[in-house]
Amino acid sequence: MKKDIGEKIKYLRRSHNMTLKELSMHVGLSSSHLSQIEHGLNTPSLYSLRKIAQALEAQLSYFLDELPMNQDYIVRNYDYHTVKLGDSPLQYNRLSNDAKGCSLEAMQISILPHSQSYNVSPQRHQGEEFIYILEGLLTVLLEEQEYILNPGDSMHYQATLPHEWLNKTQRLVRLISVNTPRIWTLNDVDYKEE
Repeated sequence: MKKDIGEKIKYLRRSHNMTLKELSMHVGLSSSHLSQIEHGLNTPSLYSLRKIAQALEAQLSYFLDELPMNQDYIVRNYDYHTVKLGDSPLQYNRLSNDAKGCSLEAMQISILPHSQSYNVSPQRHQGEEFIYILEGLLTVLLEEQEYILNPGDSMHYQATLPHEWLNKTQRLVRLISVNTPRIWTLNDVDYKEE
């Protein structure tokens, strides 16, 4: 039976003789939030999972089964690999390749209709984010303000600002996200948090 993300984090944390408080200090998440993740009550964002992996000296691929790498210049639509983290309503499809030296990461993200059981917590990470709405109505919480984006709308902001994406409708939301720094790289040790 496959371990879920929370169990994998807990296993690695304990094997490193690290307390929740110590891990919390490394990744910038509260101990209670990390405890909820370990117990399957909350799901980390992809960026938070990346920080956790770094703190626990693991590759992101340890948490995400079958994380394919693509070194071609072109990513074909039939080569998309969907990644979904636990109960998160976000599904990620990588649009960019793994070429060394590239700093942008492009993803097509689908956000399932909002579920009351999904815990929302604003994220912060290094770099910038640009999003373009393909389908549906996206609610963006940015610096305690709420923005509604329609198909064809775009938004560009510093990712160090607290932000969260929500689908408050009963329909699917699809968007293109281009951000820095890259989440997936050819070699996980190439990724450095600034």
